[in-house]
Amino acid sequence: MDQKLPDRPGHIATLGQIGLQQFAPYLMNRIMGRYNATLREDLRKHDLTTAQVRTLAVLSVSDGLPISALAVYTVIEQSTLSRTLDALEAQGLVRRELGETDSRVRKVFLTDEGRAEFARAWPWMHASFERMFDADVVLGPDGAAPRLDRWTVDPSAGKVVEETIDDRPQEFPRVDERVVGQRHRYGYTVRFDAGSENFEFNGGSLLRHDLVADTTDVHDFGAGRGPSEFVMVPSSPEAGEDDGVLMGFVYDAQRDASDLVLLDAQRLEPVAEVHLPVRVPYGFHGNWVPA
Repeated sequence: MDQKLPDRPGHIATLGQIGLQQFAPYLMNRIMGRYNATLREDLRKHDLTTAQVRTLAVLSVSDGLPISALAVYTVIEQSTLSRTLDALEAQGLVRRELGETDSRVRKVFLTDEGRAEFARAWPWMHASFERMFDADVVLGPDGAAPRLDRWTVDPSAGKVVEETIDDRPQEFPRVDERVVGQRHRYGYTVRFDAGSENFEFNGGSLLRHDLVADTTDVHDFGAGRGPSEFVMVPSSPEAGEDDGVLMGFVYDAQRDASDLVLLDAQRLEPVAEVHLPVRVPYGFHGNWVPA
């Protein structure tokens, strides 16, 4: 049986004609991105991630939710939520129980410790909530520092999932070149100093993101030392994904010269430094080519 396609409008406005500042999905994404960014540093001091505190917040209002419903209310993919619940349960902040009538269903409850932890976090959340619509907080694309997002493309389902991995200002995301375009666990970025719009004047850090454990390790290069992009160099062609060194140039403002720095990829501890007599100008990217 033939189906009649719905009539299409003769003309619709382009996004450029609407403008980003009038496009609600863009504005909502920017508002929530800024809201999460203002929370992250405070939460990190208490060993909590944005996903964890979002989970505690939902359970503080609707305790005992099935995991599937909790994923909807927290707007967290179930795979990420599962790792989040593992971490919260290890800290004694939540507990998971089998459903009373269906053992296939697991419900999540706040513990007394979890409720107390959220009570400590709520003042920071409320302060961010009060400011989230301030004109000087909701910034356009040129006014906000870059963050680390991950887009997962599912061709079979015909959807793309966008997930914020880390809200801290950072650039130059890299993975082991052997796993580009494949499933991988580790990623590396260069973080801006919190009080600077660039790496050069106030220093920067190297971040090691564990995308399975949902953790981030930091190596701080110190004040006045600005890193360029770092690359992962495996110890051998058959080495594990994080078995090797991270290599990159770091500008030292005090010497007005650059250092070639090698860090252990697993522990982010210095392996070696080569103090160059001159400054290597900042470049967009770095690469390693074995001899």
